Parts: sequence; C-alpha cells; structure tokens
Amino acid sequence: MAAVQQTIAAKPPKGWIATLVVAAIMVAIVAGGFIAAGAVADNGTILYNVNGVGITPGPGWEFSGRDDNGQTILLTNGSGSLAIEAQPPPYNVLLVGDWHLPLENKRQEWLDSGTVTATEIVDVTVGDRTARRFSYSGTFEDVATPVEGTVTEISTPNKYVLFDGWADKGQFSVVSDDIDAMIKSAVIP
Repeated sequence: MAAVQQTIAAKPPKGWIATLVVAAIMVAIVAGGFIAAGAVADNGTILYNVNGVGITPGPGWEFSGRDDNGQTILLTNGSGSLAIEAQPPPYNVLLVGDWHLPLENKRQEWLDSGTVTATEIVDVTVGDRTARRFSYSGTFEDVATPVEGTVTEISTPNKYVLFDGWADKGQFSVVSDDIDAMIKSAVIP
C-alpha cells in the first residue's frame, strides 16, 4: 500500500493546460482593456449635455464644472476656458420680451461693469454655422488676472447657445482655434 501512494505522489499534475489557458485569458483581458481605453481617449467620445446641447471637449480640454441650474458648463485646458450656456425660450415670451437678445445683454452687462471693453457684435461663420460674436478684454471679480476672449451666439428657433471662450490677456490666440473647433462640433437641436 505504501508503494502505491509513492507512485501517485511522484506523478506530475495534469492541470497545467488549464492553468495556461486561464493565464492567457487574463493577459488578453488586460491588453484588451488598455486598447479600449486608448481608443476611447483618442476618439473624443466624451459628450456633455448642456440643456439639450451636446459638446465634446477638444484634445487636452476637460470638464471643469456645471452651474446649479444645469444651463452652463465650463471646460478648460489649463491656459484657456470655454463656458457653454444654453437656454430655451422662456415659458411666456411676452413677459420676457428680450430673450432673443442674450448676446446683447451679456455685452451690455460687462460694459456696465466698467472693467471690461468689448467690440461691436458682428456676424461670423463658424464651420457651417451662422453666428454672432463680440470680442472683449478686461477684469472680472471671479478671475484673478485680466483676460481676453470672445462670446459667440448660435440661435435656433427653440434655443440660444452662448460660447464664452477666454484666456489670460495676450494668450487667447493660443486657444481660439480649439474653441472654434468645439463650437463647430457642438450638437445644437
């Protein structure tokens, strides 16, 4: 009986094929995860919803915050920022007659602050979209340094969208192409 037990103990285990298969599957899962993560990151598929408007951050840009009412988000790349505000018409347009003037209202509010200068509003084309825009520079209470930027408005019968892009004074030209690319790719119903 002792001789039989020694013979059984001396034989190598037969489960090595299963061990290799499990190891190969684990390696494939990890490699597939890295490949999928790289594809998603490079594809720019992150889409933020701003009151029905879809915005995809450009390369190097990331989500920085959302206001309490969900109508504005902020994207940044560290040296520049883009605030996207989308508003539907008010429930009763007759009581709020100037809802069609968000760009004019924003420009006038900033001029009235006394710390911001702004150009006249001009018609522009961003991609294949007709838009209106003004440029500005100055200081704001909630921004530590003087800034420069543009506010671009795209309107549809059902909503308007303001794209306020800015950077430190003298640096806006570095981020302006990225901002226009994000405006161009925005999904506005």
